[in-house]
Amino acid sequence: MQKVLLTTQLKMLMKKVIVIDSAKREVYEANTSDYKDIYTLLGENVNAFACPVQFNDSDGLFVDDEGLYNPFQGGYMFPDWEYPVCGNGVIVGSDEEGETADVQMSVQDVLNEIIWVDKARCEAWRTHVLGNGGGFRVYTF
Repeated sequence: MQKVLLTTQLKMLMKKVIVIDSAKREVYEANTSDYKDIYTLLGENVNAFACPVQFNDSDGLFVDDEGLYNPFQGGYMFPDWEYPVCGNGVIVGSDEEGETADVQMSVQDVLNEIIWVDKARCEAWRTHVLGNGGGFRVYTF
């Protein structure tokens, strides 16, 4: 009985997220138990992350807040975006109070909309933004 209770409590802590791996051009589900998992899913050298995009009432895209300064192998966009996200992303759900919840979108929803961007286009965006003296709008879609 105690083992079942512990397993149930652990499942309640785990939240389903969607990971966008820009280098491999893959989209897949993963589970997180706290915010530290988002750092791991976003990749190496991530010191801060931000949620610049809300897809619907409950799902938001987390990205490396310093993504243009860190190494990346490519990026992605969604329809109507002006420029790419360089690096990986994690789509996380939230509830009415803003607490983390299971993501509502499906992997197929993301695959139907995502536009993969190669490293050269991301490098061009980085050069444009960082060569602009720091006066730039990062991820204001």
